[in-house]
Amino acid sequence: MKIATWNVNSLNMRSQYLRIWLEKNAVDLIFLQETKTQDEKFPLSFFREIGYKAYFYGQKTYNGVAILSLIDLNDVRRGFGSDSDEDEKRLITASYKNISFVSVYVPNGKEPGNPAFTKKLDFFDRLRAHLAGLRKNGKSVITGGDFNVAMRKIDVWDPQNLDGSICFHPKEREKMKEILDAGFVDSFAYLNPDKKAFSWWDYRGGAFHKNEGMRLDYILISTDLSGYLTSCYIDRDCRKKAGELKPSDHSPVVAQIKEL
Repeated sequence: MKIATWNVNSLNMRSQYLRIWLEKNAVDLIFLQETKTQDEKFPLSFFREIGYKAYFYGQKTYNGVAILSLIDLNDVRRGFGSDSDEDEKRLITASYKNISFVSVYVPNGKEPGNPAFTKKLDFFDRLRAHLAGLRKNGKSVITGGDFNVAMRKIDVWDPQNLDGSICFHPKEREKMKEILDAGFVDSFAYLNPDKKAFSWWDYRGGAFHKNEGMRLDYILISTDLSGYLTSCYIDRDCRKKAGELKPSDHSPVVAQIKEL
């Protein structure tokens, strides 16, 4: 299986570019974030034309997640499923055989000390519990998304100056580590432990061309699947070669897993 994750930063703006990328890359399944599209306006037929089923959970202007898949998925669940859900559409789960697929968009958190930062840390706790619950129910798990945290010094362009700032704060990094410690592997780091590569660059200040970025996007797999993982890479050229189609500020992450 070839699996990808991509924060597209608005389907309305980038559905055509996404479709071109899918036609060139032929992934079996892709997790999407920041679709910013209400469910009733999701472009279902647009992706059906190239063979993809779509499962989505969205809202106008902000947030929104989806899974596009060449295979039929079932047991689709939107959000965490508790009474406190869900003003912000940030999580969708679906299954195929004994595998649960989860697309997630973790809140940015604004800045340390802001109430939004506390909500971000709480979201990590809920996400860890959700993923652990799937494992407890006997599911293997593959989750892809924009986690809005860079874990290691190698995952940011300037670790000394960025340390303690949003997306590279010790508390965020610890929450991400807790998810991995619950039985998950960061596919990119697992196969490329010493490679410095980013998946997000600010639109401002020529950050992309200077390669001043962060690795905020992940494909996590449960440890029982780690032996099936054969490759994982970030498609930086997707942003570099967008041409007249304005790119997202994120690039896709792609993983290859042996047929299970």
